Amino acid sequence: ISQQHTLLVIEWPENAGGGLNGASDLFCKATGFLSTSLLSLGKDIKSRIQYIAVLSKHNTVTAIVHLLKKFRADAHGYSLCAPIEFLSRLDLTSNNGLIEEFISADGLSALCSCGALNATAPSALTGASLLILIQLTRS
Repeated sequence: ISQQHTLLVIEWPENAGGGLNGASDLFCKATGFLSTSLLSLGKDIKSRIQYIAVLSKHNTVTAIVHLLKKFRADAHGYSLCAPIEFLSRLDLTSNNGLIEEFISADGLSALCSCGALNATAPSALTGASLLILIQLTRS
């Protein structure tokens, strides 16, 4: 999910799976994988703590936030659902480091700039964004 890899995909010809659409697809699949991994842990607290520690170590939340700023909900709406749903499922409040990472990466601005809170955004995207906002208000 690194910016470097995403930029390379953006530069790749669109007819060969690159461009913004290809990068948005890759972003969706990568965060979908992260989300599936998180959900597979179920209620196993110890495993969830270890999983979150790995995400924190690699600044995954920051990478997701920075990539959100590259896409627009009106053009890539459903592709943005996976990363934003992942952030909402991550429960940013379960780890102060994650919430600090989200805030210092300017996560609120990313949600706004990608259009996740626009009236025209897919409802799943808006709903997941609102869950993140609720988590932030509780912290």
